[in-house]
Amino acid sequence: MRERIHRHVHGFWPGVHVNDLQWDLGPVKEAIPDFHVCEVERSAPGEPFVYVSAGASSAATQPRVEFFLMAGMPDPLHVEALALVAYFHATWGGVDVGRVLDLGRPWCEGSALQHFLVSVPYPYGPAFEYMDSPDGPVRLLWLLPITQQEAEYAAREGYEGLEDLLEQHEVDFLDPARPSVV
Repeated sequence: MRERIHRHVHGFWPGVHVNDLQWDLGPVKEAIPDFHVCEVERSAPGEPFVYVSAGASSAATQPRVEFFLMAGMPDPLHVEALALVAYFHATWGGVDVGRVLDLGRPWCEGSALQHFLVSVPYPYGPAFEYMDSPDGPVRLLWLLPITQQEAEYAAREGYEGLEDLLEQHEVDFLDPARPSVV
């Protein structure tokens, strides 16, 4: 699966350097022995770094998904976050669109964003979202960093309500210091 995800990422960002990163701390390697992360370097100034998990979809859980996040700066914490989400999905399952995950720490150092909203990859569309594999389709889902207040809002009003609110406020998802929209 790792090679297939790398091909998918390289095909979506041709000519952009992609680093193959590992996370060997914690239990992710027990649940997903071949877990890796593709770090897509900026394709142009102002563009994000993109981190894509490689291995979550090989777990025997449904749905078959991989996860990605975008960041303004490279940071090993992004690799750790993807390892955490992939492990959670592999061991407990159910990480799908609309789920809110508590990271238990800031997304980036000093940030108030400590949760992820699992969403569809609006910035990249269906060509990035769906990937074929011999075992069936794999869906790539976006991890949007959100605040505690936004997580509570999603619990009360539904994740679509939160997505609408984030869109209305034209949130910069790369800004680790962004204020809550709630």
